[in-house]
Amino acid sequence: MNPMTSTILLALFLHNFAVEGVLPPPPTYRELRQIEQPGSLTINVTPVVGGSLPPGAQRVPMLDITFTASCDADVSVRELTIQRKGMGDYRDIRAVYAMDGLRRISRAHELQRRDGIVTIRLGSFMVSACRTEAITIMADFESNANIAGEHRFVLENPSDVNSGSPVKVIRTLAERERADLKTIVPNQIGKISVTYLSLLRRVTYGSRQQVMRFVLEADGIDDHLVHAITLKNEGTARDLDLQNIFLPGTKVAPSLDGDQVRLEFDPPLIMRKSQERLMTLRGSVRASRRKTLKFIIEEPSDIEAEVVRGRDVSG
Repeated sequence: MNPMTSTILLALFLHNFAVEGVLPPPPTYRELRQIEQPGSLTINVTPVVGGSLPPGAQRVPMLDITFTASCDADVSVRELTIQRKGMGDYRDIRAVYAMDGLRRISRAHELQRRDGIVTIRLGSFMVSACRTEAITIMADFESNANIAGEHRFVLENPSDVNSGSPVKVIRTLAERERADLKTIVPNQIGKISVTYLSLLRRVTYGSRQQVMRFVLEADGIDDHLVHAITLKNEGTARDLDLQNIFLPGTKVAPSLDGDQVRLEFDPPLIMRKSQERLMTLRGSVRASRRKTLKFIIEEPSDIEAEVVRGRDVSG
């Protein structure tokens, strides 16, 4: 056989062996994340009607978003990427976050980019097949926010929704863009601050245990009505590990909801200018010693309060 012919045949054999005998490399993590799961989403975005608000305003609704899942599968929504727009400084906004009714379902995210783009991580937010779920994007504003600054948020593209399932369409239900702007006006409002105190005794198994102590203090600007406080456990106890939870003047919560509990004051707690209130959190500890309790008020807006001006709050 011609030596050149032998060389060509050997090369052809090796080529065929490499193609048919070697497995393709496994998919990368990025490729796996791009594989779409069953189900699809239709999303309606409604900018909340604009208006004026003071520096330091908290829990300001910016966007109402509804998610409707197709009927073939549940859909998990992991992240939303939104963008701030308007004639204002992005640094006027202290944080944005998502609320499901009265429960904050994301941590508070700072705006760190001049273009106002921020990604909100929703964790395990699930839309069941054939169902519709609604959330609200809210913002907290800095106490030194620029007067006359204008702010709005948009969610425009299907690619801005990370769900692992295809997003069919995003419908924006809005009036004129101008009507959606929130405008900062020069009406300073008072604040309520928190000081954490040490426990007076060690937490043990049993009922009505003292698990947190703190002081609420109103500054000298306004009176307040406090409607509710959300507390987060940074320890390891969850759900039924702590039951029958309450603060002075609140309704009793049956148990933790994951690592959180929202306690409503009934009637609302009156905080006058410069007033301090000692708060002791109690609950029935039903966990083993391995489960720990360390409560905090994670965000200033987790103290749900309204400023009271020009009317009697004597109750």
